[in-house]
Amino acid sequence: MQNYSLGGVTLNILLGSNAIPNEFPYQVNLRDINNQIFCGGSILAPLFILTAAHCLQDPKILNGMTVVAGDHTISKDEGTEQSRKVGRIHNHPSYDKPTRYNNDIAIIQLDKKLELNTFVQPIPWPKIATDFADSNSLERQVSTSLCHRKAVISNNMICLGGDGRDSCQGDSGGPVVCNDGNNKVLCGVVSFGISCGMTGVPGVYTDVSKYSTWIEKIISNEQNVLNSWKSIRVTTPGITDHYLGHKDFKGWILNHVTSTQSQNGRESSTWRLIPGLANKQLVTLESFNYPGQYLRHRNWRIELSHDDGSTLLKLDATFYLRKGENPGEFKFESYNYPQRFIRHYNGEVWIADSSRYDSKDSPHLFKEDTTWKIVDALAS
Repeated sequence: MQNYSLGGVTLNILLGSNAIPNEFPYQVNLRDINNQIFCGGSILAPLFILTAAHCLQDPKILNGMTVVAGDHTISKDEGTEQSRKVGRIHNHPSYDKPTRYNNDIAIIQLDKKLELNTFVQPIPWPKIATDFADSNSLERQVSTSLCHRKAVISNNMICLGGDGRDSCQGDSGGPVVCNDGNNKVLCGVVSFGISCGMTGVPGVYTDVSKYSTWIEKIISNEQNVLNSWKSIRVTTPGITDHYLGHKDFKGWILNHVTSTQSQNGRESSTWRLIPGLANKQLVTLESFNYPGQYLRHRNWRIELSHDDGSTLLKLDATFYLRKGENPGEFKFESYNYPQRFIRHYNGEVWIADSSRYDSKDSPHLFKEDTTWKIVDALAS
């Protein structure tokens, strides 16, 4: 066995060949808070990385995790590396169901787009379901019957290896690439294996072609949020039909259904999510009925304010869009006050944490009060 550098990850490729710089510009490595590589991934688009869901299940690892692209030799800085933090994680909703490692696929949404160049490039994925498991484009494919004898697999998996060449620990989430004519296509994600390169014992990989629709949906939904009018609904149990809005230029949650000024309430609860004023990779909320005025925090309170050109306004009006607990749900984290999130409390809207510093920072229902669902615009 020899160690080789593949897209920045030192892979234990048995009987493999050394990678040359730029050979795998689509491959990234995932690093923990101690800068140790624990998994790999593939660039789908400047903001999206495909990896294995099982790589992203340990909260301790996710804390401080970074994604590094353009890294060929991990032992030295070559000046081609790009490091990004994680904005959101999209685990496949059926991961681990009904059998372990089934649907072992996830998309990492970065907090900032990668800059594409010679060293950092996306790789195409199948845009329609293609049965690569029956394709000659997969070298070292193993028969389904042999694979079933060695492990419990589903139709969402591909078996490869078993001839002394295989992926090993640390390779999880990395790509299996197929030749589609003269083009390379991402057709598999390293998932699991019983051993490491043992003859007759194959490795198991997630078949990317079975998830084309899911991948397209995640990427298109996230990209379509920006520059479109939306309303932002409260998710706290017991509070129904309330939305993030403004009244007298202060942030409130409004109930457009019972309001005597329902049209005004709908307009005051409609926002355009635009690229962040202080960071174009993040978001700013622009008012529907007061164009050119933005949601910002001042002394922790959320309010509506016009762009006065100041750096402070731009910072106060820029937010990370973080994944909530359920599909379609998000948290808005302050750009200049990390770990403080837009929260409603007694009808008012603040940026808050759960420190107990004062009533708005109460840990009671903090997760629920800071989670919002982005829905179709109430006003048009």
